[in-house]
Amino acid sequence: MDIISQVIEEQREYFKCHRDGDYRVESPILTSDYPEGLHLNPKGKSGIQPSYLLFRNIDELKQMCVPDQLAVMNNGGDLNWGLKGWKEKSGEYTEQQLSPLERADICHAFQQYIYGDSRLAESYRDILNRLYFQEPMMIPVYSAGKVVVKKGHPLILGDEGTSCTVLDCNELIVEEGAEIIAHGECQVTADKLESESGATFSIGRNGTNAEDETGRAADGSKGNDGGQGRDSKDGCDVKARDADRGANGDNGKNGQNGTSGTNGAGVEYKVKQMIGTHYVFSYGGNGGNGGNGKDGGNGGEGGDAAKPTGHCAKGNPGYGGKGGAGGNGGAGGNGGNGGKVVIYFSQEESPDARIQLLSPDEAEKLKGVSGRGGLPGKGGKAGHGGKGGKTIDDKGNYVPSEAKYDGPDGGEGGNGAPGTPGIPGEVYVNGLYIG
Repeated sequence: MDIISQVIEEQREYFKCHRDGDYRVESPILTSDYPEGLHLNPKGKSGIQPSYLLFRNIDELKQMCVPDQLAVMNNGGDLNWGLKGWKEKSGEYTEQQLSPLERADICHAFQQYIYGDSRLAESYRDILNRLYFQEPMMIPVYSAGKVVVKKGHPLILGDEGTSCTVLDCNELIVEEGAEIIAHGECQVTADKLESESGATFSIGRNGTNAEDETGRAADGSKGNDGGQGRDSKDGCDVKARDADRGANGDNGKNGQNGTSGTNGAGVEYKVKQMIGTHYVFSYGGNGGNGGNGKDGGNGGEGGDAAKPTGHCAKGNPGYGGKGGAGGNGGAGGNGGNGGKVVIYFSQEESPDARIQLLSPDEAEKLKGVSGRGGLPGKGGKAGHGGKGGKTIDDKGNYVPSEAKYDGPDGGEGGNGAPGTPGIPGEVYVNGLYIG
C-alpha cells in the first residue's frame, strides 16, 4: 500500500473511532437532485446529515489534515514562513496582549504545523493549543458511497466563516462541465476521483459595486437685485446699491468605494485513484467597482443692476456664483487572495491522471472570478459658474453684463483609484508546486 492510500485508511479509521454517529449515505448522491447544486455545510439545506469530529488539540487535527509523512513531500515540509522559535512568556496572558508580529508568527505556525512538517513549528505547540483549542474544535464530516456531480448543479463545499468541512466518499464522479466549488476550508477524501473535463475551484465572493452618485448637486440661487439710488433736490443723495453675487453651486458628493472581494478557501484532496482531466484554479473574489461622483451644482446668477434715477447713476450687476466641484469617484475594492489547493493522489494507481491549472482570464470567463481589483469610479463633472446679473444699456433696457461678471466653473472631480488585484492561490500536486 502506498503512502497516500495508507494515510486515507488511517484517517477513515480515526473517523470511525471518534465521530458522534454514523450518517453515511450509501445510495448514490446526484447533485442534479438539487436545483441550485448540492451545498455541503452545516448551514446548507441539503438534508444530508454530517457526523461531527471533536479535536482536543492540534496534534489530533494534524493527523486528519496533512500528516508529516505527506507534508515532507511538499518542499520538504517547509512552508517558508521563516519562523523563529517561540519564546514562552511567563504568567497568564491573552491573545490581545500579544504584539502584531507575535500574532502573525502564531498564525503562520498554525499553517506550518497543520499543512507542513510540524517539527518546524514544534516550539509553538503549547501556544497553539492554548489559543485554538480552549474549546474542542468541531468539524462536520459528510460520508457517502458515491457522489455524482452534474453540469449546472455544482457541488459546493463549506461556507465562509465556518470551520473546515470534510467529504469522505468511495467514488466522486465529476461529469463534463461539472464543478466542485469551495466556499470555505474543506477536505475531500476519495478512493476514486473521476473527471470528464470537470473542474475544482476555490473562489472567494466578489465584492459589491458601489452605487453611482447620479444627477447634479444643488444649483446656487440668484443674487438679490441691486437697489436704486435716492435723489435729493440737486443731486444724488444715496448711490445705487450694487446687486448681490449669486450663491455658489454645491459640491458633488463623492462616489463610494467598492467593497473588496473575499479570499478563497484552502482545499485539500487525498485520492487513491484519479482518472481523467481535472481543471483547477484558486482565486479570491473580484473587488467591487467604485461609484461615480456626483456632478457639481451650477453657480447662481448674479442679481440685476439697479436702474439709474434722475441724479443717481445705475448700479453694478452682481457677479455669478462659482460652480460646485464634481465629487471624486470612489476607489475600486481590492481583489481577494486565492486559497492554497493541495492535491495528493497515488501515482501508481493513476498513471493517466492530468491536472491543468486555469489562467485568470479563463477563470474570469468561466466563473466571473479572478481576484482582479475593482474599477475606479469616475469623478463628477464641474458645475458651471453662474452668469453675471443683467446691466442697463443707454436706452434703459436690461442687457447681459460683461463676461467679467460671470462666476468661475468648479473643478472636475478626480477619478478614484483602481483596486489592487489579489494574489492567486498556490496549487500543489503531490508536493510539487504547479502554479
